[in-house]
Amino acid sequence: MIYFASVSSLISIISAVIADARIKHPRPLAAPGNYYNSPLRPDGSDFPCKRLHKSAGVDKTPVETWQAGQQARFEILGHGTSGGERSLAAHSGGSCQASLSFDGGGETWKVLHSFQGGCPKDVRLGSNIAGKN
Repeated sequence: MIYFASVSSLISIISAVIADARIKHPRPLAAPGNYYNSPLRPDGSDFPCKRLHKSAGVDKTPVETWQAGQQARFEILGHGTSGGERSLAAHSGGSCQASLSFDGGGETWKVLHSFQGGCPKDVRLGSNIAGKN
């Protein structure tokens, strides 16, 4: 059975239109204070995670572990100009993608799900949490 460690540092939410959203759960890299909620660069040069997983001084300690076949949840949070959760600027819609890595964000990124429009704020994934294929 394959286990996914470091989920908080491995999930990448790629916003194409929802420029005012970020991942809330599991806790993202450099949280609290990670407000990297703008879209990735069009050329993909900052994929994944705005390259935070490669940055010195960023805490990469696992906060959650998912087992293959287990249901897992992640939550996307709108982010307002004041930086607080009560000041949401979520645009309901847009596109996003959830992916994770088997090697701490090195080279093995696997897409769990792509949302072409209608990027949700709360998602429950089940069968998509699978072993290396």
